[in-house]
Amino acid sequence: MRMRVVSATALTILLTCLAGAADLLVDLSGWWKVVEDNYHMIKIEQNGTDVAIFGTDEPVVYGTFANDTMWAYITDPAPDTIIFVYANDTLRGFNETGDPITLIRYVVDLTGWWRNIVADGGNYFKILQQGSDVTFWDSLGGDCLGGPSFDGTFANDTLLIPVVLPGAPDTTIIVMAYAYDTLRGIIPEDDSIVLARMPYGLWTPIRCGTITVDGYDSDWEDSWMVADDPDNDATNSDPSSDLDRLYLCHDSAYLYIRFDCVGEVTYYNDRYGIAVGRNLCGQYDYGIRIDYGYYTVFRNNTTGQETVLENAGQIGRTVECRVPMYLLEYIDRADFVVSTAYYDWDFGWQAYDEINTPAKYSPCVCGDANWNGGVALDDAVYGINYIFKGGPAPWPLEAGDANCDHALDISDVVYIVNYVFRGGPEPCCP
Repeated sequence: MRMRVVSATALTILLTCLAGAADLLVDLSGWWKVVEDNYHMIKIEQNGTDVAIFGTDEPVVYGTFANDTMWAYITDPAPDTIIFVYANDTLRGFNETGDPITLIRYVVDLTGWWRNIVADGGNYFKILQQGSDVTFWDSLGGDCLGGPSFDGTFANDTLLIPVVLPGAPDTTIIVMAYAYDTLRGIIPEDDSIVLARMPYGLWTPIRCGTITVDGYDSDWEDSWMVADDPDNDATNSDPSSDLDRLYLCHDSAYLYIRFDCVGEVTYYNDRYGIAVGRNLCGQYDYGIRIDYGYYTVFRNNTTGQETVLENAGQIGRTVECRVPMYLLEYIDRADFVVSTAYYDWDFGWQAYDEINTPAKYSPCVCGDANWNGGVALDDAVYGINYIFKGGPAPWPLEAGDANCDHALDISDVVYIVNYVFRGGPEPCCP
């Protein structure tokens, strides 16, 4: 037998390459979202080729992962195996009835609004995360964001917040564990604290549709739109009366309105007003007033009927309210005007500042997979790219389900082609 002698230099290079290849091995451990299940969150833990899949209320599913393929062995309600193919942090498979299942990796970012769901009143919190560094604001108090702020760290699904508690000689570390967009911990000498993410602001609507605003997209979720007032132009020079930005969103039940002021919101005789609809002879179709204590009233200016709404939410310089869609009989084309006002005992209500922006209500167009406002061949092409080539999903997802069978597959593409070229039935929405 001949033996080949490998030089030390070559051996070092070989080991380096092998180590680099090992670094490229896919590890599925972490959080994932199920696209077809309204982005329901699951967690995958991987140990070698063995994987375990955890849901909030589902039994644990075990499986294996090798060669970019995951086999998930289902036992409930009936034994079955689902095969997923991995590519670009996405797992794609089909269930036993042929319906697609798409899992996308979710990298946790705590930035946003949170609410303590076990405390009386459910006070709110704002978190800002940059890398592993976290700043945490409590909504109670008088700071620019509503309360005191704390700096901490977040890593490995654990949030650490150092605080100095009243009467305590040393700093206390509050530890909170993250799971399924919930943070759980215990404050010493206090009750447990459970924070739930408020993904669309204080009101947590379901996944919104779209509102088209003659402005630009906001830095919120892409179903939110925004208009702004870049100038500090409140006539009374009060930052709490100087409007900065207006955000709009809706789902099937509510229209959500948020506005930010330049400074922290404070109330004395201040009032915030929101006008919605057509401006006919100086009067809009609808008006919303937010009075002292965030008492909120909706008025139909055509009929004169008033409806008391839920109190508006407020943190720092932000105010949010929501209006049931059934109250908005006319919203096909609307101007949204937000204004601040105060009561002058000599002249009555006087305006400080306002933001005015036209907006169009845009419900889901059935079959409009690429959300361009119509149904055409390009929607069929879009569906093919999503189903077979890993392209982006239709927005909203239901728009791509042209035949209303609660699945996105090739039958929806065929349905759209038949409608466009052969006079087939119109696409429907599930």
